[in-house]
Amino acid sequence: MNKIWFKNLIVYDFQQAFTLNLDSLQTRLANIIFHPCSDYEWASSGWIAPVPQESENLVYAANECFMICARKQEKILPPAVIRDFVEDKVTQIEAEEHRKIRKREKSNIKEQITLDLLPRAFPRNSDVVAYLDIKNQWLVVDTASRKKAEEFVSLLRKTLGSLPVVPPHTQKSPSTVMTNWLDSQDLPQGFELGEDCKLVAEEGESVTCKQLDLTSSEVQQHVKAGKLVQNLALQWQEKMEFVLDEELTIKRLKFSDIVEERLDGDSSGDFSIMTLEIANFLPKLFKVFGGLIQPNE
Repeated sequence: MNKIWFKNLIVYDFQQAFTLNLDSLQTRLANIIFHPCSDYEWASSGWIAPVPQESENLVYAANECFMICARKQEKILPPAVIRDFVEDKVTQIEAEEHRKIRKREKSNIKEQITLDLLPRAFPRNSDVVAYLDIKNQWLVVDTASRKKAEEFVSLLRKTLGSLPVVPPHTQKSPSTVMTNWLDSQDLPQGFELGEDCKLVAEEGESVTCKQLDLTSSEVQQHVKAGKLVQNLALQWQEKMEFVLDEELTIKRLKFSDIVEERLDGDSSGDFSIMTLEIANFLPKLFKVFGGLIQPNE
């Protein structure tokens, strides 16, 4: 599958219309372009080109969608390394000065050693890609981590000055609805059960099922015992398969051969196909959970 295609979806719904055009968005992102950490920085974040093999532009546009990419660089300094340096320094001082190092002084030594080691720390990059769907007024982030998605939103909000987006909230509880699907084995039109799920009891006990027939008595016993679905593998219209969790996070997204056959290796065309498929899918997903709760509700 083309690497431009997303593997996870965390969706945010705009509460006010996003009105920036391509050039304006490009200009705003250029104000916080990514730069690697300096010697004494722990972390650095900024924007990079989402499709660098084709363009250095910070926005990749197709099908009324703007794809952008945030890069975060963090210095990796293992605690065990710091601890060894601190212990060596404490041992040296105690031997030379014939005195016991107190807790506060040891803490000061640790701070100084950490600062000294920081320029030698190994930098690690992590990229998060997303796109703004101007027509449907969604922000779609390619990550399975809510924390990373919120960091992305925070950086974009800082860049734009304002970003009125919220996670989608539906009229019906996704966990309750998906549990009813397992119980009744009756899914909405277009949806089919996959082979994985995680069920959780009120007391916290959980069971994970992998590569199982989810209509089997083994799974049904857990549902009858009162466990609720935390995540559930699903297929939709023979076009995609994914795992959906109780917060409407879509993970392990895979598009079918039917969709893949339409790819021609052109990034713009492939990106358009992906965004069109997602734009067709998301409203139907929200609908089976009663639709989105509007701000005035």
